[in-house]
Amino acid sequence: MKRIFLILVLCAICFNGYSFNQELIVPEYVDDELAANATAVLRVECKEGPGECEKYCWQNVRISEILKNESKYIFPESIDVAYYNSEEGIPLGESTIYVERYNPDRDDLWKLTGGRTATGVSHSKK
Repeated sequence: MKRIFLILVLCAICFNGYSFNQELIVPEYVDDELAANATAVLRVECKEGPGECEKYCWQNVRISEILKNESKYIFPESIDVAYYNSEEGIPLGESTIYVERYNPDRDDLWKLTGGRTATGVSHSKK
C-alpha cells in the first residue's frame, strides 16, 4: 500500500510540474516579450478598420482564442480595442493582440499595450 501511495505522489509531482510549464503550451503565434507586458493576450480576427478617431481610434475584433488573461474579466465573443490615432492599428485578418485596461476602473474597456501597434500586435496574417 505504501508503494502505491509513493508512486501516486511521484506521478502527481511529475505531472503537476509538466502541466503548469507554460513554455510547453505557448502557441507559436505569441511573442513572449510582448505578452510579459500585457494583461491579456488574444488571438483575434479584424474585419474592418477604425471609425472616426480622436486621441484614440477604436477597432472591433472577434476573439478566436484567449491565450492569457490576468484580469478577472470574462471576454465576450468580440470587443472594441483602442490605440493612439497616430498608430496603424490592428491589421485586417488574423492577429495576436496584447492588451491592457483602457481605464483601470473599468474591466470592459481595452487598449493595445502602450496604445501602440508595435507593443500591441504580432503574428498578423490576412
